[in-house]
Amino acid sequence: MNIALIGCGTVGAKRAQHLAGVRLAHCVDLDPQRAAQVAAVGRECACGSDWREPLARADIDAVIVATPPDVQAHIVRDAITAGKHVLVEKPAARNAQELAGLPQLAAQYGVCVRVGFNHRYHPALTKAREIFESGVMGELIATTTRPWSGSRNDTATPLHTPKRAASLRKSRHNGSSLNSAASQTNGTLRFQVCVTRGSTSM
Repeated sequence: MNIALIGCGTVGAKRAQHLAGVRLAHCVDLDPQRAAQVAAVGRECACGSDWREPLARADIDAVIVATPPDVQAHIVRDAITAGKHVLVEKPAARNAQELAGLPQLAAQYGVCVRVGFNHRYHPALTKAREIFESGVMGELIATTTRPWSGSRNDTATPLHTPKRAASLRKSRHNGSSLNSAASQTNGTLRFQVCVTRGSTSM
């Protein structure tokens, strides 16, 4: 399977590094140099700055969309109509309205579209779900969460510190840090509870 990566920032680069059993065939970023750097992990991987290029390639089977939320829904829609399977980073859009009709469109074109809520499968959260399912703690009636931002060595950085100021300002127009943290936290919690209760709505 040939994969295209649209968006080669921190998250996109991590996705590229952890692909297994597939070939990274095309990398796209507004910064051509960054796209080239990520493409270097692939085998004969093309790179460029126009996200429409990989969608036009007949040999591309699926795309990973890891751009800012303000453009993701548009890219995903075009990828679907190009017949590509899609993994889109959370949050997949700035609001639910931007995603309206995408499930139906994916079904129409026979492609699979998923949102990358990777924290759902974190060992700690898997263990939490196991404890919840066991019933040993009784009925779940409330939860408390704390979103974080940073690297593995900086996981306790609050979102309101000066260090995050630039990202928070950016979030006003594309839903960057706050939207990402909120969707990750809410999506993970709902997944834990819905799976436990036998729901398939997620």
